[in-house]
Amino acid sequence: MSVKQFLKSDFLKNSGKLFGSFGIAQLISFLLVPVLSRLYPAELHGEMEIFLQILAIGGAVITLKYDQAIMIAKSRSEAKSVLVLSLAINLAWTFISLLIILVYDGFIARALRFSDIPNWFYLIPGALFLLGCTNTLMVWWNRERAYNRLGSNRIAGAAVGGGYKLAHALRSISGNGLIVGHVVGLAISTLLFIPIRAARILDFDIAELKTVAKKFKSFPLWATPGSLVNVIGSALPVLAITFFFDKSTTGYFSNATKLTFVPLSAISFSISQVLYERLARLRDKEVRFDLSINTLQFLFFIALLPVVIITVWGDILVPFILGEGWETAGLIAQVMVIFYFVMYLTSPFAVAYEVYNRLNVQFMFTGLFALLTAVALVVSFKISDNVFVGLSAFCLTGIIIRLAMLASCFKLIGKAILTKVFYGVLIIAGAVLLGFAVRYYLFG
Repeated sequence: MSVKQFLKSDFLKNSGKLFGSFGIAQLISFLLVPVLSRLYPAELHGEMEIFLQILAIGGAVITLKYDQAIMIAKSRSEAKSVLVLSLAINLAWTFISLLIILVYDGFIARALRFSDIPNWFYLIPGALFLLGCTNTLMVWWNRERAYNRLGSNRIAGAAVGGGYKLAHALRSISGNGLIVGHVVGLAISTLLFIPIRAARILDFDIAELKTVAKKFKSFPLWATPGSLVNVIGSALPVLAITFFFDKSTTGYFSNATKLTFVPLSAISFSISQVLYERLARLRDKEVRFDLSINTLQFLFFIALLPVVIITVWGDILVPFILGEGWETAGLIAQVMVIFYFVMYLTSPFAVAYEVYNRLNVQFMFTGLFALLTAVALVVSFKISDNVFVGLSAFCLTGIIIRLAMLASCFKLIGKAILTKVFYGVLIIAGAVLLGFAVRYYLFG
């Protein structure tokens, strides 16, 4: 497949449908960031980030990853059985999470350095249930190629959730409106994803559920622990910053992430959804490799310039966007953006582990990522007592592991790409050095 053919392919058109809608949703969230940074103090943004990481960790086990098996089911009826199984497990885990919160709320609050148990703790079980439903139904509609529905859902969730966050602050309602608004957005997403004939979900065969549970047992056995380790590894900066520093610093980190990784992830997620569906159907090794390498190059070059700009000018641009008092967020953005760039490049291709049933290899990489980045982060925080030194160590370690993971994914897809990875590193390094040289020339 030539570059011209790739740019005209239905793969990119379908990804564009998702990104167009997701882009609008992300634009809504992005435009709200500088407003919300002025309406809510950094500490409440820090609480919001802690809440999101708790949801991410819980979301890794809430369906035992059976939702991901919906895509590779052989038939629509089998996919429906996996859908029902995933929702049933989601409901069971919701009750378990509620029990955990009710029994261990004090312990969890103290571990996260809260003096009192925040009211939003009790929203966690309901939010996890909504998250599990949304994730499961998202895979179902992706299998159905309902890309317009997937996109419009994101827009509605972002608009309603964002609107609530604004109203909560402007009307001076007590509590953390950022968290409540996020839960409201999840509820809207779940409601809009429910099929018209939702009652048919209740018409299922227990024997068939047992059959698909056994058939796709590699997902709970390998994908679930792998996903759990992966999200814990991703949550480490937030948890470590909260433990070693304070919630305000966590808030700075949170908004730095929203201005850097979140826009990148909108593109990455849109591509990954269509790539997952396409790789699950393609059998020709050359065709799937051509599709994948063109996708990688496309992702690299469309994000290169913004990433270089944030790396060089982030300490000026981010505080300008967020307002007075957010200078630390700008410095964090400069440190983190290259790591987020690598995450954005590699994440779509991780679907290869699920498509080609190599979940044990994925688990190995995610375990290695979590272990080594945790050691780098905690040791550097302890030695330096400096948030920027710790995050730099985390990023460098994570970049190396994620690039190795990317090479592994392409080996499964069709061919090795070590040379292309090396050239990519040289390009980004050269572009960043050039950017700093221009800044030094202009301002000394």
